[in-house]
Amino acid sequence: MNVSFSTQDIFTSKADGVVLFTYEERSDAEARFATKLGKNVTLARDRQEFRGKKAELFLEIQAGTPRFFLLAGLGPKAGVSTAIIREAAGAAAVRLRDLGASAVAVEVPQELDAQAVGQAVTEGVLLAAYRF
Repeated sequence: MNVSFSTQDIFTSKADGVVLFTYEERSDAEARFATKLGKNVTLARDRQEFRGKKAELFLEIQAGTPRFFLLAGLGPKAGVSTAIIREAAGAAAVRLRDLGASAVAVEVPQELDAQAVGQAVTEGVLLAAYRF
């Protein structure tokens, strides 16, 4: 699986799937996700079907490219660590791989250190993709 990182508009990516991170507290990325793709994520929050917990995933499938839009939870914003990002990225990679995505773009949250997030995402994807 090819993974790229972006601090730009992830919704215009040419990858099969895109991953955005959010928290138990709704993030700007989540608001953009809802604006771009519809209010399903808002309804899921209201129904407590998606709460932004660690490694919790919310998937939207669309026609066109990108086809898969995945919102990955990181838990409470104050408690985010590279280990949590690694775990969430790994869960996202497995889900997208199982759906047939071969290229994935990951949006780096602007409030986090881009280099640390990039390393954690790379490690999470590599560990999740490893097969004996």
